[in-house]
Amino acid sequence: MSEKIKQTQSMLAKHHGDGGEFAQLMEASYASRFNEQFWRMWERDIMPLLPPQPVVVDLGTGPATFIKHLVVKYPAIKAYGVECAPYMLQAVGQLPANAEVIEADLQDPQLPFTDNSVDAAIASVVVHEMHQPIRMFREMRRVLKPGARFYIYDWVRAPLQNYLRFMDNNPFDESLSLESLEDMFVHFIEHNRFSLDDLVFMIKNTGFQVINSALQNQGQHASLLVEKPHQ
Repeated sequence: MSEKIKQTQSMLAKHHGDGGEFAQLMEASYASRFNEQFWRMWERDIMPLLPPQPVVVDLGTGPATFIKHLVVKYPAIKAYGVECAPYMLQAVGQLPANAEVIEADLQDPQLPFTDNSVDAAIASVVVHEMHQPIRMFREMRRVLKPGARFYIYDWVRAPLQNYLRFMDNNPFDESLSLESLEDMFVHFIEHNRFSLDDLVFMIKNTGFQVINSALQNQGQHASLLVEKPHQ
């Protein structure tokens, strides 16, 4: 195992705290991220472009909930999840025959796919975890087929007042512990790493075309649908 992936694993462990508990949270919040709006987008903007037996990649798959669901819903799909956090990999459990998880560091991924071989990709609440997503975007540019689409959903920069509306604790509650108060603001900084404009800027400069982009949830999150251009 490289020193770089160890550094990424350490950074994620610090950010997530109790890894097992966080893996359970990702399972529990799955339906809110992959909701009816997501599946309408998938059916409208991605499925019609896929070949009969497509390859789909889920970046930062966590406990692999999405790829498990995807291959049950669409049995012809071969789905790969990419993850490096040990507690997420431990939470994966049994996978369907047409789903697989690859251990790799998205800060500098070197995925086991040939050039122009992947039919679609997604990255859900992943980019905000990264010091830089440029290498990941470049790798997706390499492995996606021309005309293939890449869906991104993530936290984006928002005012503190908006951010706090989604938090369980009130930072102005004098009974709140110092540990909880500091943890809230550490996560605020991490979740506010990039703006929607930042994501569009990076995506365009790594060779993608933006099909659409939008803010969601009072500006806390953003979704982008991008496409690798035909040569």
